[in-house]
Amino acid sequence: MSLGERAPLTAPLTLLTLPGGTVAAYTESLRRGSLSRDPAVIEKCRRGYA
Repeated sequence: MSLGERAPLTAPLTLLTLPGGTVAAYTESLRRGSLSRDPAVIEKCRRGYA
């Protein structure tokens, strides 16, 4: 069985729209949090969440 593009998210995800329209993705695990403003990463998160 393969989930491919529809693989479930494995960590909590928050998509933020900041003042000025900048979009950021924040993910969190047991040991760390990660904030990204990279458009490719944000698009991957959006596809995974949809």
